[in-house]
Amino acid sequence: MMPNMVVAQVGSIRGRVVDDEGLPLGGVNVVLRAEDGRLIGTATDEGFYVLSRVLPGVYELSVSFVGFVTITDTISFSFGEAKTKNFTLLEDESVIETVVIESERAANAERPAGLSIVTPRTLNNIPTPGLSRDLAGALTRSGGVVTLGDRGGQLYIRGGAPMQNLFLIDGMRILQPMHILNQFSVFPADILSYADIYAGGFGAYYGGRVAAVVDVNTRNGNKKRFEGSASVSPFIGAVKAEIPIVDDRASLILS
Repeated sequence: MMPNMVVAQVGSIRGRVVDDEGLPLGGVNVVLRAEDGRLIGTATDEGFYVLSRVLPGVYELSVSFVGFVTITDTISFSFGEAKTKNFTLLEDESVIETVVIESERAANAERPAGLSIVTPRTLNNIPTPGLSRDLAGALTRSGGVVTLGDRGGQLYIRGGAPMQNLFLIDGMRILQPMHILNQFSVFPADILSYADIYAGGFGAYYGGRVAAVVDVNTRNGNKKRFEGSASVSPFIGAVKAEIPIVDDRASLILS
């Protein structure tokens, strides 16, 4: 009989905590502090809370949540008393509003491992069989690159098969860019602005290729006047034309 008598003597309190719009607040701290320092606490679940096994006495009730004004109240319990008490929390106006700080990301001064940057000046220092300079010269002379066969695209980079290489020109994928024993490609130096050659260490931005990525960016054509050139060698012929479309604003470059 004694355990049942003890249970009958304890009280409880339950209720709901909402904001000023009547929406339930989850995770609100509801705490009872007895005069002797004892604490009974819980957190709301979808706005509801229950505190049980409260012994008779006087308690300080505290309802607190980050960003809201804390509510405190004095509440007393008699033997076996069950109370229901709901609360509405108001936003704390002393809490500053959200501050958004924006800035341009600083350029990474450290070059990622495996990245080589090729410019037209770089190609001018690399010998080629023909008169014109070509990105193929830089590719075939890079470390970890093996050429095989006379068909286009037969570059084995870091041990990967040719199909595991990705070639891009201004973001557009190019298939079979290499020609004539891999000494020439569809990337002549006279249309090149720069090329990023990743022999490993590239991110998911480039998809699922595992060997290498060659990301070529072309230069702008002459925006003021028409310009053209042609060249012929024992291996290849080339024609380049730069055509203004809108003066000082847009141009077309053909190669």
